[in-house]
Amino acid sequence: MTMQLAAWAPPILMSALALGFYDITKKKSVTDNFVPGVLFFSSLTGLIAMTIALLAAGCLGEAVCCTQRQLWLIAVKVLIVTSSWACVFWSFKKTPLTIAAPIRGSSTCWSLAGAMLVFGEIPSPFQALGMTMAISGVMISFTSKLEGISFGNRWTLLLLAGTLLGAASALYDKYLLNTLALPRLTVQFYFTLGQVVVFGALLAAFSCFSDPVQGRMRWRWTIPATGLLLLLGDYLYFKAVSVPEARISVLSLIRRCNVVVPFVFDAVFMKELDIPRKTLALVLVLAGVTVLLFASR
Repeated sequence: MTMQLAAWAPPILMSALALGFYDITKKKSVTDNFVPGVLFFSSLTGLIAMTIALLAAGCLGEAVCCTQRQLWLIAVKVLIVTSSWACVFWSFKKTPLTIAAPIRGSSTCWSLAGAMLVFGEIPSPFQALGMTMAISGVMISFTSKLEGISFGNRWTLLLLAGTLLGAASALYDKYLLNTLALPRLTVQFYFTLGQVVVFGALLAAFSCFSDPVQGRMRWRWTIPATGLLLLLGDYLYFKAVSVPEARISVLSLIRRCNVVVPFVFDAVFMKELDIPRKTLALVLVLAGVTVLLFASR
């Protein structure tokens, strides 16, 4: 008997894969670099790519058709996400990837709590087992301090703030795309446009008042790659969230299995420490995701 996956399963799994590579390019882009410039040019790349894709598909007119109320609703999402991005990008400069990625993965805990409180998403026993396994894996890697990172320092607190904002964004996504049923291409287009506007203003402000040496941006191929990978990951994520029966608690948890990609990258190429413990953590995450997929057949 073959396993029939839910309609949201393939796009959310592919979104997680895209976000895994996005974490790698993001880390490379911001390391010893001018963060506002990286934020702006990666977002601009995504907007240009999306506009070209919509034009090629003949969907641009449909995507830009939007009411004033919808614009305000999307503007709130832009504010939440850009604040999260700013926190995450600055903290990524000072935080090892194998610590940063699991902390970002802890957003699933907050998303789960919010989904239960706001949307009444009470998991079935089988789903609860999968969630427990995945969250346990995240927490095992979350407690590692071998890289010398204190969870009381400002960079880690900044990353945690960005993570909480990201969890709030996930709940808001369900409200926009599922409860209100806003067109997902419209949401993604104006969301991407809003990011360019906000980060453009941020870049202008920092360019005027920052030190010329510190404000010098180093161009890397990973900067446009970051924008493209985020665009792909968001497109697939919005597609999954738009499925009527999709649960944001499950989607957020599966999406955060993206930690597998940076872990494998760092284990193979960067020779990170504490590989056995983190291997156990990621096995638990993947096992939990597998249980969730079976529970949602």
